[in-house]
Amino acid sequence: MNTRLLFTILVNLLFLQQVISQYTLVPDANFEQVLIDLGIDSEGTLDGQFLTTDGIGVSDLIINNRNINDLTGIEAFVDLSQLFAHDNEIDSIDLSLFPTAMVTLSLGNNNLTSIDLTPMNIVLNLGLYANNFTELDVSNLSNLAVLEIGSQNIANVNLTNANDLQVLGFSNTAIQNINLSDCSSLRNVYCEGSQIQALDFSSNQSLEWVEAYSTPLTTINLPNNPNLEILDVSNTVLTELDITNCPGLLELYCSDIGLTTLDLAQNVNLEYLQCANNQIINIDFTQNSNLVYIGINNNLIGPNLELSSNINLTDLHCSNNPIVSLSGLQNCVNIEIIGCDETLLTEVDLSQNPNLDIVSFFQSPNLQFANIKNGNNENIFFIGTQCPELTCVVVDDPSAPNTNILIDSHTTLVENTEDCDDLSISENELQKLFSFYPNPVKDVLFIESNFSIEIESLQIYSLLGELVMSRQGKTHQIDVSKLRSGVYFLKVSTSRGEFTKKLLKK
Repeated sequence: MNTRLLFTILVNLLFLQQVISQYTLVPDANFEQVLIDLGIDSEGTLDGQFLTTDGIGVSDLIINNRNINDLTGIEAFVDLSQLFAHDNEIDSIDLSLFPTAMVTLSLGNNNLTSIDLTPMNIVLNLGLYANNFTELDVSNLSNLAVLEIGSQNIANVNLTNANDLQVLGFSNTAIQNINLSDCSSLRNVYCEGSQIQALDFSSNQSLEWVEAYSTPLTTINLPNNPNLEILDVSNTVLTELDITNCPGLLELYCSDIGLTTLDLAQNVNLEYLQCANNQIINIDFTQNSNLVYIGINNNLIGPNLELSSNINLTDLHCSNNPIVSLSGLQNCVNIEIIGCDETLLTEVDLSQNPNLDIVSFFQSPNLQFANIKNGNNENIFFIGTQCPELTCVVVDDPSAPNTNILIDSHTTLVENTEDCDDLSISENELQKLFSFYPNPVKDVLFIESNFSIEIESLQIYSLLGELVMSRQGKTHQIDVSKLRSGVYFLKVSTSRGEFTKKLLKK
């Protein structure tokens, strides 16, 4: 009797164990629900478990943004190759439950504070961005190809043995220094917005793309990086930038970093340059015939900007530089946009540039002449306002509406260059360019202008039209102390015309 009872109990236990072993527990209801939604949980019932066999053969599991906290049950997915579980609420994870070799493990934007990667032999793509790590060690993952750990306060990462790492992202982190000496296969680095202070790429000859803008970067070492194509170090604290050993460079972004010099002679493949808001005095583009875009606003470049070699140029932005002349523009037959406001240009000839779309010389105090007669004026938007010396602009047809050509009232549209010779600024407009003080005057009258217009002579007439005083030559003041009190007329002759102003003598 006892023997039979014991046998029955044993059989029941074995049966129960077999039944239990057929199921895998899933304590997180959100995790089980997504397995049901994906058709993996074949029973389709939210009961905290699913058939263990349901996980066999599943190689890719995509469970992003489902408010999952616990991945218990993942051990049933013995064939799992890629797990995408970003944007959840996962705060801990046991990688011993996972296959030891995976292609992708994406756990970004969760609540993880630490992770033990030692159970993994191989992970090719590891995404741990936007968690709560302070440090990370991936030294056991020698096959790691992609690592993304950005947008968190992580300060240290161990990349020892990361020989196969090709893409590294640690943007918006607290990382100040990083050792990349073992990353011989590194191609792309994204660290914008981080606290990185120094980058040494001396061991990374395969490097192709670096984004390090908006960081406290003080030094960057690029001693032998022939494959580097894109470099962005804008808005850093660099004061020097040596890219002479980067002959493959295609795009360079270096605005707002305090550069005084920039050598582009070895960057013959360069196509795009944005290097505004620096202190660059001179820049040479003669070796950069592939340049399509030049952005050098707000520097100290001048007096000449040589562009004769830049036959592929489409965009030129050189505002707020002491540039007096643009040489070689006639060779830039593909140019579409010219933005050169607030320069010291005196004249521009764009008649050989048929593809122009937008041209602006706004607030150019010395600009006297502009020729935009290129046979395509109907497609040009031209800005030549607040240019006090600009008397004429040569256009295709002065009688056309030309509403797309913005000029001041003292500027005239003409058809030929010869028509500009006799034009001068109107009397009213010319007078506005000068200030007189004091007026009324007792002794010395001072005349000032913020524009480079020379005064050639001053003549004072009485109300009866009698010439009572005259002064020839360049002058900005006249002594009227010997004149009787009363009203006079001051005639001012300048290099740009004449005007008369009423003068009150005390």
